[in-house]
Amino acid sequence: MDEISDIQIPEIIPVMTLQETVLFPHAVLPLFIFEPRYRQMLSDVLGSNRLFAVFNECPSDPDDGHEEPPEQMGTVGIVRAAHRNPDGTSNLALQGLTRVRLLEIVQEAPYRLIRVATCQDEEESEDSLQIQRENILELITKRPQLTRGLPEEYVKFICSLDNPGPFIDVAVHSICHDARVKQQLLETLSLSQRFSCFQRFLNGECRRLDLFRRLQGRTRDDEIDLN
Repeated sequence: MDEISDIQIPEIIPVMTLQETVLFPHAVLPLFIFEPRYRQMLSDVLGSNRLFAVFNECPSDPDDGHEEPPEQMGTVGIVRAAHRNPDGTSNLALQGLTRVRLLEIVQEAPYRLIRVATCQDEEESEDSLQIQRENILELITKRPQLTRGLPEEYVKFICSLDNPGPFIDVAVHSICHDARVKQQLLETLSLSQRFSCFQRFLNGECRRLDLFRRLQGRTRDDEIDLN
């Protein structure tokens, strides 16, 4: 993942504004491109630098003047793979590169362009961050329910990430399914705070799982739908 830091992020960049979708640096997001505006955008970026941003859509503000209002922070990604289907749609894999802050919407047609400023993680003690990383690893290892649905090899990949920044970002992107929590963590530039917030989220998930198990009692998993 070291080559990510060498990619130059343009000041003005195309963007997809999507509901309940938060992309993190280093993580990979599969996308299905079918709208005409995004087909045009994809064609243009594949012919240039293969870069575009993904922003989560925030609740509409009637005074904002924009449809699909974006959150204030999103992530620029690079198209790592793209497959064009016979009907003109495309499937692609977008890898997150860096957080960016929205400065202004430059144009809406034929697709949205925005002006952005890159955001860097705050510098912090490596030793302290590694301790926090070990705490998250312990939770993931002891409570495999937290990563249910993820391929075993992918969980091993997450755990193999030694650098605290990529580790926490890929872990949040892959394990957390609450877009509000993910947006909050995307906007948290302090790595130590990002680790702490994510650990609180995981602890809450563990309590929820424990409560569910107690309520389930002796009912077998395959009988739950019958109750």
